[in-house]
Amino acid sequence: EFWGIQNFREKINEHFLSAHHSVPTEHIDLLDIEGTNNWNIIHGTNSDYIELIRYMETNEITDPIVQNALENWIDIKSFMNYYGFQIFIDNTDWPGNNIKYWRDHRVGGKWRWILYDTDFGFSPWEENAYTFNTLEFALEDNGPGWPNPPWSTFVFRTLMENDHFRNSFINIYSDMLNTVLQPDYISHTLDSLANHIASVIPAHRDRWYNNGNWPNSAVNWQYRLNNMISFGDNRRSYAIAHLMEEFGLPDTAQITVNIVPEGSGSIQLNTLEITESNWQGHYFPTVPIDVEAMQNDGFIFSHWLEYPDSNIAMSIAVTDPSSLTAVFVESQLTPGDVVINEINYNSSDDHDSGDWIELYNPGEIHIDISGWMMKDDDDQHIYNFPEETILDSGEYLIVAADLDLFFARYSSDIRVVGPFDFGLSGGGDAVRIFDDQQTLIDTVVYDDIDPWPIEPDGNGPTLELVNPENDNALPESWTSSQQYGSPGQQNTNFLNVDELEKENIPQVHTLMAAYPNPFNGSVRIPFKLASQITSSITIYNIIGQKVLEIPIKNYGPGDHSIVWDGRNQTGYNVGTGVYFVKLNVNTKNNYQKLIYLK
Repeated sequence: EFWGIQNFREKINEHFLSAHHSVPTEHIDLLDIEGTNNWNIIHGTNSDYIELIRYMETNEITDPIVQNALENWIDIKSFMNYYGFQIFIDNTDWPGNNIKYWRDHRVGGKWRWILYDTDFGFSPWEENAYTFNTLEFALEDNGPGWPNPPWSTFVFRTLMENDHFRNSFINIYSDMLNTVLQPDYISHTLDSLANHIASVIPAHRDRWYNNGNWPNSAVNWQYRLNNMISFGDNRRSYAIAHLMEEFGLPDTAQITVNIVPEGSGSIQLNTLEITESNWQGHYFPTVPIDVEAMQNDGFIFSHWLEYPDSNIAMSIAVTDPSSLTAVFVESQLTPGDVVINEINYNSSDDHDSGDWIELYNPGEIHIDISGWMMKDDDDQHIYNFPEETILDSGEYLIVAADLDLFFARYSSDIRVVGPFDFGLSGGGDAVRIFDDQQTLIDTVVYDDIDPWPIEPDGNGPTLELVNPENDNALPESWTSSQQYGSPGQQNTNFLNVDELEKENIPQVHTLMAAYPNPFNGSVRIPFKLASQITSSITIYNIIGQKVLEIPIKNYGPGDHSIVWDGRNQTGYNVGTGVYFVKLNVNTKNNYQKLIYLK
């Protein structure tokens, strides 16, 4: 027998949350409203939520300490997503009704709000509801008992008094307006849902409303669907206008995002991951956006085309029109690019910090070591580096077996990952570092007998590399540290190789002969520096147009070289022909001709 269209939904209770978030029910606090009680207990306890509200009532929201406390109390990103969506769909049976919030009450758990019962949204009953300023409605401080009484708007409007939280909301809402709340996206979604049931509507009407009169007719169903489609087509422009009105913002500006070369990486823009070039979005010029370049396997981030001196992560203001291009290059990662720089394999009894090693990046670019592995001499002993572990140029990273022991002896400001569940032997062992392709990047097979330093074996000092440029496979490259080592900083017995080689320092900055020349594929361009400079090497084509500029930063005096792979500033291959390379310093003979043959 046909029973019509029936929608079955999971009941939103502690079991729903446990199943979807892998949290045992005994650790869940779940609240809703009952009458005027806006922290009614469904499961667990409401004491932490009451404490949260009292804290917000009695503290200055603009205080950075208060801001930090709230960021650890509320899942801010989730909260802003929730409010942005409720406001966009014009849910006016909310926020004084149909609200539930929950948290995992173990350490680190944060309050999150649950989206449900949104049948007032998308204006199925009104033709022009897309014009309504639901943002103002959600910020009302003296609303009626329903639907937006003061208690129901308190958390949101209080957070909006803080510049950081307000900008977070504006950007997260803008992220949605640029993606899932675009008219085309909404129209496609509504069409797919409507088409799924359209053919059954007449039979459903006959089963339950056989008189066919309004409002039970198929015509009324189509009328309400048309209202929702119209809402989706028109709401976005009003939502932007409401943000401008409530927060005193200028009109939005467009940004175009590109990735060079295609497939080499992505750009994290606020909450969005942009994976393809020519993506366009609109943001407010007075609210900076956060961007970070994310490289794919086999590539490393080189620079931002429009911001060449900026870091991999930065905040920028969007002015109309703006462009943002992340330039990646193929990874040339080789052994020695990450160095095992210090080893603590046997602490003294009076300074037990557990086993740990220190890694160092001596290169000029950051290295993503997410998914890399550390092993000792046993292939079954593996530590996997966590996701989003970036080792910046010149940065140190500690890998500690026991974080509590380590921080009991050293500063909490030191960057540390771990723990690992195997020990480093005091009678000789190996430390091996592998990248995510199982390539061996660095290895040290140390011992506690001559010719290796013996003091690190239980006496307090650590095993330190005298200079990261030395071959750390050789015992003579290592020494005992002073006191208890130097985790997170230059080693205590660091030996400056440059000072030892002053007699070999050139007198002038000089561009040397490139090789091979002519070249097919890549060419190495050597140069000598008489002192540390901040400059660049520039490639020009035969008519004098700049093809590529390669920064020279933090290069000390001595011999150096860079490699040009025949790509221009945007990452595309240049054509066969004559090119000129220039070392940009105020000395003669710093031009050279290159011939590129494909």
